[in-house]
Parts: sequence; C-alpha cells; structure tokens
Amino acid sequence: MGKTLAYLDWAAIVLEAARIQMGDAAFGPFLRCVVEAEDAYAKRSAQRAAPGL
Repeated sequence: MGKTLAYLDWAAIVLEAARIQMGDAAFGPFLRCVVEAEDAYAKRSAQRAAPGL
C-alpha cells in the first residue's frame, strides 16, 4: 500500500508540472487524451486475456 501511495504522489507532481508547463487551456485536452489512451490499453489487455484468444 505504501508503494502505491508513493506512486500516486509522484504522479500528481508530474501531472501538476505538465499542467503548469502547458497552461490550463491545453492541459484539459491532453488529460482527456491520456485517459482515452489508458482506456484503449485496458480494453486491448482484456481482449488478449479473454479465453480462446
């Protein structure tokens, strides 16, 4: 659990640094892109793990 919290702390720091560098107007679309990419990756992983594939 401690490693997970440490990872989340670093992720928050990285995201905040990206937001500051990009500016608020560009950060929203960037973050949406990241979330959509993660969703697509999760779907592909689930499909690969499905029985019979």
